[in-house]
Amino acid sequence: MLGNALKLAAIAAVLFVGYKGLEVYSALKFADHLNACTSSQQLCQLATRQASAAEIGTAMRETFACVKQKQSWFEPLFFPINKQLSDPPAGSVDYRQLDGLCKR
Repeated sequence: MLGNALKLAAIAAVLFVGYKGLEVYSALKFADHLNACTSSQQLCQLATRQASAAEIGTAMRETFACVKQKQSWFEPLFFPINKQLSDPPAGSVDYRQLDGLCKR
């Protein structure tokens, strides 16, 4: 009885570690895809000229469409793209934050 409980605990631990490993891998791949699909220079240009919400929304939709295209079949299962990121609501951009990113 105790042996079965230990086996079950070991299996659960392996599954948990595997799940978390895939989650971290998917997050790292997401960052790689995001880096490949956009550049900080593009973001800085939008921030510098304080682009309209429509322009920013278009840029975000294009960027995340590119990311979705680059993702493998299992990456969205472990690191899904938030709807608010891929299609930001109007007025949700803080230009001070974007300017802060551009001054680094």
